[in-house]
Amino acid sequence: MFLPAATALAIVIVALVFVFGSGSTAPSVDQTAQLGLAPATAGAPPRDAAHPELLAAAVDGIPFPYYGADHGWQATGSRTQLVHERKIVTVYYRAQDGTRVGYSIVPGSSLSIGGGPNAVRGGVRYWFGREGSGRYVTWIRDGHSCVIAGRAVPDRVLLRLAMADEATSV
Repeated sequence: MFLPAATALAIVIVALVFVFGSGSTAPSVDQTAQLGLAPATAGAPPRDAAHPELLAAAVDGIPFPYYGADHGWQATGSRTQLVHERKIVTVYYRAQDGTRVGYSIVPGSSLSIGGGPNAVRGGVRYWFGREGSGRYVTWIRDGHSCVIAGRAVPDRVLLRLAMADEATSV
């Protein structure tokens, strides 16, 4: 038995709303981590000529770091995706051994963080979590949620990248 096209379309729309939400609430940290684990859809932003420790990409004035010189992670791609009416930007970095992470910054007010394992370094609290086969660290920077996610990346490496970003200022 075949479904009429309108019925099939309605089922797809309901499924997408169920998976991604109706757009009326904030994205979750897990949804944001999924973006960091997804593939890039665009090229990497270049280094900022005026601030070589940064990339020429930012969300609400919060820039993405250039991790290449001191940390050995090169920016390799990016993606911009609308989740619950927020335009989340993710920059992807790759280490020399091929390990990859995605760093997402969520515009607007910070996301709800449900607890779990955390650490405080330099007065900043970092929370750790898992999303599918990946791991992530999240923290609040200038009222915005930042999430770095990767597969086969230990929490200590995620924390080191997050802390290096916090130490970068314009």
